[in-house]
Amino acid sequence: MGRKRKGFLEWWIDRLNTLSSISPSPNVSFDYVKKVFPRAEEYLYLQGPWTAIKLAIIAYYQDVYTIIAREHFGKICYVDAFAGPGLVKIKEYDKLLYGSPILAILVPRQNKKFDKLFFIELDSNKARILRGIVDYLTQNGFINKNQVSIICQDMNSINYNSLLKECDHSLVFLE
Repeated sequence: MGRKRKGFLEWWIDRLNTLSSISPSPNVSFDYVKKVFPRAEEYLYLQGPWTAIKLAIIAYYQDVYTIIAREHFGKICYVDAFAGPGLVKIKEYDKLLYGSPILAILVPRQNKKFDKLFFIELDSNKARILRGIVDYLTQNGFINKNQVSIICQDMNSINYNSLLKECDHSLVFLE
């Protein structure tokens, strides 16, 4: 007997629960960043509630991608060409959520994670916040710092062939 297929509402509730149950919480990571960069809040993306839906879909896809890619390829990589600060603030609810680059670190299952992650962000202040979150996650054992490259430049000026030369397969996110 197969598994019962989830209904539309159940599926969405699971996706949104994934965002709200990620450990460590976005608030904990952001508290760490604010200690080294007190003006960090000025550089967060302030978005509407639809952003939670978008992030839930991204997190789902990152997980599914890594499960499938691990079965067929060696080294898998993730590129986020508009990485931002790694956090999004939902204005109507005053709630912090992780953005797509941090979801790529925390969402995939332990034995299915990306081997290398490239986060590209033109704004040096947003890249600084992202680096702070990655540093916090590194210090707490969520990722090896050598797995993440934060590149502070225009995504159009990057030589992607050179960047991804060691990758067997890559998920490139342009948002």
